[in-house]
Amino acid sequence: MNDTVATVIGYIVGSQALFSFLTVVVTKLLDRKSTSRKILAAVSYSTLTDKIEQRLDEDFATPEQRRELDILFEAYKAAGWNGDMEERMKKVYALPTKDLHRDLKDIQAKLP
Repeated sequence: MNDTVATVIGYIVGSQALFSFLTVVVTKLLDRKSTSRKILAAVSYSTLTDKIEQRLDEDFATPEQRRELDILFEAYKAAGWNGDMEERMKKVYALPTKDLHRDLKDIQAKLP
């Protein structure tokens, strides 16, 4: 079972949304006290923390970035974590929303 989990983790590390979804599924399938479950919980916590810090450092969040964080937050909760993450998520939702696609169109419209 541990080899399977390691393989799954290896395939999904590149895709945050897929990673989050599979974390939720795999976490539910694994025994709550298993080493693999603890690893998945730690990875979901670390990934969510990093993504939140990126948004807070940038002082804005796009709708797409917020959706990504929501997916990661669900994985975090499914892993059984509880703590300060809800407060961090509130800070992200308090940030101004920025539509990068619209900003790019505005810039392109000003070009000769």
